[in-house]
Amino acid sequence: MHAWLCTTLDGAEALTWQELPTPAPGPGQVRIAIHAASLNFPDLLTVQGKYQVKPPLPFVPGSEFSGLVEAVGDGVTQLQPGMPVAAIGSHGGFATHAVAGFAGGGVPALPWNLALLKGASVVGVFWGDFVRREPQASAAALAQLARWYAQGKIEPVIDGTLPMSELKAAYARMGTRQVMGKLLLVNP
Repeated sequence: MHAWLCTTLDGAEALTWQELPTPAPGPGQVRIAIHAASLNFPDLLTVQGKYQVKPPLPFVPGSEFSGLVEAVGDGVTQLQPGMPVAAIGSHGGFATHAVAGFAGGGVPALPWNLALLKGASVVGVFWGDFVRREPQASAAALAQLARWYAQGKIEPVIDGTLPMSELKAAYARMGTRQVMGKLLLVNP
C-alpha cells in the first residue's frame, strides 16, 4: 500500500508518499481499500501538531474516507469484503488502504444537576469524540444523511476532486482558505 506519512509536525510540506506494508485487520477490525478521502481543516492542524487530537508519530493523516471492505478480522460479522463503507476517525485516510476498528464500552454520563450546582453551562459537541464514544449513534446519523442524499433532500458541496498524489496541493488550498465545501482526494 501507499500512504502519506507524517513523521514530524512540520506541516503538509514535510509529508512523504511512502510504500508501507498493507495492514492485516486484527480482531474487530476491517481493512478498507480507500477510494476517496476528504481534506478538512483539522487535518491541516493535525500535521502541524495544533489540533486537540495528536496521533503519535509517525501517522497517516486523513480523518474521513470511504471505500470498499477488502478484508475482515475475527469477530466482524456486520461487514463483508466488497461492502462500501465510510469512516470518520482521527487519521489514516490519506492512503490506498486503512484499517478501521469498532469502538465499544460505556459512555461517561454528565450529571444534569452539575451545571446548575456549579453555575456553568454545557454547550457543543466534540464531533470526533462523539464518533469514538457513540459509534452506533454516529452511524445512525450518517445513515440518515445517506438516506436524505439518496432521496435528493440534501446535496453536499464539493469544492473539487484531486488525485491522492496531489495532497500537498490540496493542503496548500486549504491553508490559504481557497476551499469552499469538501475537497476530495481520490485513488485511481
